[in-house]
Amino acid sequence: MISNNQQSRANGSFDLTTMDPTKLNQASVLETKPLIKISDLPENIPQPILSADLMTTKYGETILIEFEDSKAFLPKRVVPLIKNNLTEFTNSKYSLIFTGLKDLKKTSLATTFHFIVRKRK
Repeated sequence: MISNNQQSRANGSFDLTTMDPTKLNQASVLETKPLIKISDLPENIPQPILSADLMTTKYGETILIEFEDSKAFLPKRVVPLIKNNLTEFTNSKYSLIFTGLKDLKKTSLATTFHFIVRKRK
């Protein structure tokens, strides 16, 4: 005969009466960085890039850049240019610098930025 605990473990669940709530709560907390717009970054201040990932959203392919304290999507205009070189954007090798917004005489402003290679100390 199989006990309820054994059966629960076999099907991937567990018995809450014997589970330590502290461990359960630690496992359930998701610590994520806030998703911001590039235009929310401070202007002309290099932001080290920790990683870059190609993502598929309902709007198509895009690149999610991770900074020290936040994450941001790059504009679609740069996706074809860097999507095959995402491994280069690791270990803070590059920084992104938000340089401002540009009026293109359209309904919204274009975010302007550039990448720099970080100097190693």
